Parts: sequence; structure tokens; C-alpha cells
Amino acid sequence: DTAFMYGRSHPGMKNLKMTSFSKYINTNIYEWSDPNDAVEVYNLMKGLKKDGADAINGATGEATKFFYPDDPSLNTGVNDDIWADADDHISGDRRFLMNTGPFTMAPGDSQEVVFGIMMAAAGSAFNSFHYLKEVDALAQLAYDIDFALPESPPKPEVTASSAQEEIILTWDNSAESYSAVDVIDKLPVPVSFDTTWVTDIEDVFTSTSDTVIVGTDTTITVTVDTTYNYIQIVDAIDTTYQGENTEFVFEGYNVYQLETLSGTGNSKRVATYDLVNGVTEIFDDVFDANFGETVNRRVQFGSDSGVKRYIQITTDALDNNSPLKTNRVYYFAVVAYGYNPYGIPRTLESPLQIMALRPSVPTVWAETDTTAGFGDLLTATHSEGVSDGSVSITIIDAAALTTDDYKVSFSDELIADGDTSSVINWLLTNTTTGDVLVAGNATQGGVDFVSGVAIGDGANPITEGFQVAVAGPPNEFKDFYTTENANGAIDGWAGAAADYYGYPGFGRDNIDNQQTNGSTWFITTSSSSNYPYENFFSYVTRYAGGYGNSGGGMQYLVPDDFEFRFTGNGKMWDDDNAVFIDVPMEVWNIGSITDPADDFQMLPLFFGTDGNGDGLWNLAVTDHPISGGDNDPWLDYFYVVEHADRAPGTAGYQAMIDALTADPTSNGASGGYIWATGPGLPLAAPGQITRVVLLNMTFANWNGGDVTDSTFPANVDAAMPETGTVFRMTTTKPNALSDAFTFNVGSVAGEVITYSPKAINAWPNPYFGYNPEERNPVDNQVQFTHLPESGSCTIRIFDLSGVNVRNIEHNDAGSQFAVWDLKNNFELPVGSGMYLAHIETDEGDKVLKLAVVMTEQRIDVY
Repeated sequence: DTAFMYGRSHPGMKNLKMTSFSKYINTNIYEWSDPNDAVEVYNLMKGLKKDGADAINGATGEATKFFYPDDPSLNTGVNDDIWADADDHISGDRRFLMNTGPFTMAPGDSQEVVFGIMMAAAGSAFNSFHYLKEVDALAQLAYDIDFALPESPPKPEVTASSAQEEIILTWDNSAESYSAVDVIDKLPVPVSFDTTWVTDIEDVFTSTSDTVIVGTDTTITVTVDTTYNYIQIVDAIDTTYQGENTEFVFEGYNVYQLETLSGTGNSKRVATYDLVNGVTEIFDDVFDANFGETVNRRVQFGSDSGVKRYIQITTDALDNNSPLKTNRVYYFAVVAYGYNPYGIPRTLESPLQIMALRPSVPTVWAETDTTAGFGDLLTATHSEGVSDGSVSITIIDAAALTTDDYKVSFSDELIADGDTSSVINWLLTNTTTGDVLVAGNATQGGVDFVSGVAIGDGANPITEGFQVAVAGPPNEFKDFYTTENANGAIDGWAGAAADYYGYPGFGRDNIDNQQTNGSTWFITTSSSSNYPYENFFSYVTRYAGGYGNSGGGMQYLVPDDFEFRFTGNGKMWDDDNAVFIDVPMEVWNIGSITDPADDFQMLPLFFGTDGNGDGLWNLAVTDHPISGGDNDPWLDYFYVVEHADRAPGTAGYQAMIDALTADPTSNGASGGYIWATGPGLPLAAPGQITRVVLLNMTFANWNGGDVTDSTFPANVDAAMPETGTVFRMTTTKPNALSDAFTFNVGSVAGEVITYSPKAINAWPNPYFGYNPEERNPVDNQVQFTHLPESGSCTIRIFDLSGVNVRNIEHNDAGSQFAVWDLKNNFELPVGSGMYLAHIETDEGDKVLKLAVVMTEQRIDVY
């Protein structure tokens, strides 16, 4: 059917079907001409000819209630077996009746009938028919599910601004929470399995041999015994599937340029901005009018670009990307699209909301030497707090900038779906006006901290002409240094890290002051590989977030800092011998450097790298690869664990010692030392009181002595960092409640000027019978530009004799354009000639000379 009907209210009229289809045409042949009265109309409604005779299929000779019931795609001419409209009449006027019924209704009954008619144009009549069948199949599917179709994404709210040869579009995020349940396209989910078994025979062969040797003859007798076992095997498994609803979700934005405001004519996709989620180009089966059939082709053009909410347009995509022309009208639309990998279709777009826009020179704003341009970046000042984060400001619309002050601050409560979470989020406040411009934004570094989805910095809101992007630092160690040696505090501190290619100090230049005895120690790993720094922190933290965390668990250490204090009074668990030994080092989590009250002691676990089982934490007999040669001895490697309660002080440290002392062989048993955790730092087993923080750590003595020397380790300049030394590892600091960033964009905001009518102009001038914006022969246009966007404005047009030809009141607030349709005050076209336009504004007047050459016109007089 090419139509569907749906009845409501009356129990006897549910799910209506079309019962007849008849036609009549504008002709003087009675058989096919228009009906003359109600009886003839009713006959047609019953599927008869208007005189009451049966309609006869011209190909089969059989009576039918449906005129032309066959498939016209199979029609080859009048002599085939297909009855087509073209067999009876050439192309021309057609009228038709689609009918359902009859039905009997009692007095007082009411009935609502909803019907739909599909139309499909695909170039030729033949292709259009095939397209119509595709559309009909979708309409039938919609009917079958009672029109429970998934909704398309909502239309983004788009704001436009313009400058000379430039249009800027910005839009909101209303579509980004889009999700729509799809009850049509089900995901097969197995719910039961019906297994069919069959009997099979299993052969078991056994054999024995008997050997008899008589003289030189050897006789071997082999006996074979076969046993047959009957077994049951699976012949087939019949799986029952139950459909599970699927879902369309937001995927990205498309920006289109169109030829007309109505959407007719050419169109072109200008840009696509999509989520960073691995979904890029989307292919689907769609009807192609060029081929007259369904083909699989690309329907969305994502590239994991990251979502953006703005675009600067400087070229005309419909004119070979030529530069935009100031004062010309262009048509653009921004749509959101959703994606369902199981959907038919797989993608849905929001309705087009086409905007007519003109690049224009602002009327009350002017650029200066310091005015920012589109895309310029500014950096906010970190005015409060100690985080390693940053805030950048991207200029989107310089004409919308203010001279106000702004502040980005942070909150740790975020209300989402009625639940309060502790996700850090930021606020943007105009501190001059007190207005909160952005609140509850959990996006940092282009990642939504609530969902964990990478959406891109371009997804941040745009307000007052700019876009703010907040970046948190990467989770990593920030510095390794020595704060004290045997003589006490080191002025300026001293480096304690190599870049793992021989350069010492991690950027600090006072390494010579690290130890009073002249030695230099680096915090490093026990790996035999010369790790670059970017691999170092993932290596030493790879169990901090659970077993096998190849990317490291650095995020569980941030923002705490750590110290290795050589006090001479520490203890370390000797894992080789399952005992505690005295060592000169203590390990502390110092939390915030500025708050000594949050420090707590941690427990190191020692492994005998030298393999001699001497039970000592001392120099290994191998060289460390932090530099060339064999002169970089290093200490046995160790792990560091913390007590699960992380209480300040030494109580947790002592509890771990007590647990291992009480049961030295536990090494993972309840109550003892379990050095790893589950992902996200949950304890790995009941009764566990410890979890690992650092592993494969060690200290290397840079150029300290040849490890191959026969006198090693006596030849080394120092066998251990000297007592009093404090090594510190600091981590990056994320944005926190105590942080704030401030900025002002006034210095790049341009200049507000008083409106002047001197720039008022008109185009085309002279008018030679054509304006490129005209859409038909009687759509004549001359545009006035640079009119005031507020206040009163009147345009009076006179001919050279002083006669007032036309008056135009320009009261379109926010627009500097007005159109003269080249008609007079009586709505008649004006003649060719010279005209004067007097434009009166609140800020003064302007007079323009207009030359008009009209096209030839014919006026028929009867």
C-alpha cells in the first residue's frame, strides 16, 4: 500500500486496511471522467467504475477493487501481463480515491481516523516508484509498532555573529544528553538453549602380542580386541533469542551550507565534530536516486575530532570555497546527530533550522591594533592555590568581548541525576557583574570527569565572546630532589633524578651540593633497562592500581608527595629471609608539603638483588644503566607499602611491623603483608591491612666507583646516602577547591564606537535587472546596508521629480539590512531611472543616488 490508516475510539475500526483504489482523469471519455454525482463517487469508493461496473484488470481480464494492482517496475508495454496506468492513458491529470470500509456506526458514535500519504521523488518516474516502495516499507514498519519511533536529537540553539567576509556560529549543548530508546531494532539476546543429543559409537582397540623364539626363528602373535561403546554427543543446539531494545545516543554535530532558506536546492556539509569514542565514519544502506536502488554508503563523516560548539566560516562551500562576500546572504544550519549501530537507519539527525546570515561590518564596534582575532589564545593567571593545572581562553567573537573581570573556581560537589558526587568541577564567574556564566562543568583537558568520555575542549560553553578550557596536569611525578644532607637543609635543594640518558638532576643545577662527601645519588628503578622518564613512573607504580596495571597506578598517588629520610633508625622487611632488619632509611607519605600534620610512615620491603642472601640492604654487585661504564653501583631494590587506614603518624607503620612479626611466614595470609591490591585500590583479600604504593625502587650512586674492581665495594666513594639526607618525590597537583584562575580580556576587546550613518550604502548600485540573491524573475531586490541596529530608521525613496516612490521603516532590531523590492507604495514595479534615497536615523541622515535598470516587462490589459 502507498497509504496507511489508523483508527481510534471505535472498537470495530482498529487497524484499518485500504479496501479499494480507484482513479479518474480530466477527460471527456465518460468511463474515466470526473464523477457527476454522489452515486458515481460512491461507486468509485467501492472499487467500481463510476457507472457501477466492475473494474477489469486489462492484463488478466479479472475484476479487481484496485485499479492497476500490478508492479509497474515490471511493465514493458501494452502487450505484457502488467496492467499499468500508461496502458490506458498518456501522462496527464490524475485524481484518485483511496478507500476503507464500509463500516456500520450507531447513532452518536464518533471515529477518529489518522492517515498518511507517502511521497518520494528520485529523479525519473521509474526511480521514484522504487523509492516510494522504500518509503512505504518504513511507513508500514512505523504503523506496525504503533508509531513508537525513536525521537531525533533536539535542535541545537545556534547563535550567529558576523564580521567582514566572516560568519561565526556558536551553539549550546542541549543535544549532547540525547538518548532515544529504539524498540524496533532489537539486539538478539539468547535466553534459552535446546540441545539435541544423538548416539554415537566409540571404538576402543586393545592389542596383545606373544613372542616365541625357537632357534633362529622368531614368531610374534598379535591379538586385537575391539570394544564398542555407545556415547551421547551433541547434534545441534537451538538457541532462542529475545530481542532487547537498542538505543540512539548523541554522536556529534554537522554544519551545513544550503542554497535557500527553505532547504531546497543544493546543500553541502561544511564540518563534522564528533565524540572521541572510536565511532568515526558511519555507513548505512540508503536509497540512491541516481541508481534507483539501495546502496551501502557513508552517511556520517566523523573522525574522532572531539566535539566543538563553534565554527568560523570564511568561504562559500557552494561556490568552490570562494571567499564570503560582505553583505551577501548565506544559509547555514547546525544539526546534531545520534547513532545506533543496530538501528534502521543507523543515524538520526535533528531537524534543520536554517539561518539566513550576512557577513557585515559592525556598526558600533571597531577593531584596534590589539584587538584579538578568532581563535586567539590567552592564559589565565593562577591567582590562588598550588595546582599544576591551567586555564586557557579562546577568543571566538571579538566583538562580544567586555572589559569585565572573570574568575574560574572549583567545587567538589556535582549534582547529576539527583545524586551528589565528589567529581571536581569548575565555575566561571563574571566578577564585575557577579553573574555565574558556567557552573558544574566537569570537563578538564577535554575529558568529561563524570563519564570519562573524551569530548574535546571545544565542547566547553561559549560565553561573552570567548570559550574557557580548564586543563588538569597529567598524573605523574613532578620532581625528584634532595632537601637535606648531613649538614642540614640544602639551599635551593639539589637534584636527585637522572633523565635516564646520563643527564643528572631533573633540571636542577646544584647536584654538587647533594652530599657533603661528594657522592651523588639518584632515585631510580631496579630495571636493567635505561628507562626514559615517561616509562619510569608507570613502571614503579604498575601495581598501585591493582595487579598487571601496565599503564601504572600513578593516579592513586597524586597529589601526595613522598620522602626517603636517611635517619639511621628505619626498619625494612627482608623478604628473602622473612625477618626485619635495621636500615638507615625511613619512608614517609608527606601528603601536602605545607602540612606536616598529615605525614604518615610507610614500610619498605627489601629484596636481595646481589643474590648472596647476606640479609643486608646494601650495594648490589652489578652496574646500573643510568650512565655508561661500570661505575654506577646501586642499592638492593625495594617495594613500599602503606597501611590501609593511612592515619597520620607512625601507628600504621607499627601495625604492619607487628603483623609480620607475629606471623613471619604469612606473606599474604590474613593479617599479614599483602603487597598488591585490586583495581582502584580496594584491598585484595579479607584481613588485608597493607597495599603497595611503589615497587622496584632503588638509589644509584652516579659515577660512584667501578663495580668490577676487586676491592668493590670498598672502592666506592659512598656505600649509602649519608645520615641526614632527605630525598623527596613530588607529584603533580590537580585543580582543587583552593585553586582559582583570573583573567580580563579587555585589552583585546576592540573599541565601542558611536553609530554613524556615513557608512550606509546600497547594492547592487546600479541595479541592472539582477541581484544574485533573487530567486525568481519578479523577485527584484536592492539591499541597504549599515543601517542602525537600534533606534528609529526611515528610508524614503524619491524619483528625480521629487515624487515619493516608496517608504521603508527599518525597525528590525539587531539587523543592519533592509530590502527595497523595487516597487512603489502601490506595490507596482518602478520604472528604470535614477532615484534618491533619503535615510533618516537618530544619529543623522544619509542621501544615496540609486540607478535602476529594470528588465523588460509585459502587462496584458483586457
